[in-house]
Amino acid sequence: MQLQVYPINVAAFTCSAKGKMFVVEASDPWMRHFPTMQPLYDDAADVGFALYNPATNVTTNWYWAEEERDKEGDLVVEIFKPTHETLRKHPKLQGWTIHILND
Repeated sequence: MQLQVYPINVAAFTCSAKGKMFVVEASDPWMRHFPTMQPLYDDAADVGFALYNPATNVTTNWYWAEEERDKEGDLVVEIFKPTHETLRKHPKLQGWTIHILND
């Protein structure tokens, strides 16, 4: 069963429609107050967060998909993708990602 997670306002992110991505720096004031690694399901280890768009009154769920590190092993970016349930309800999000940059 999908759990209720605390949503982050989409206004916190920069949107690149051409690149199909939302981007934010981890140190951004918006991000310091919102957990991004919340359990999404009661029966799975998937973690992520919800994204709320007040213009459409829609909340979507995004799961942690991967991370990228530099040569020294320092975290550069965490990448989140829409959950299957989100894609079923909002198929236009296919191919979109959220990038949280570790600045």
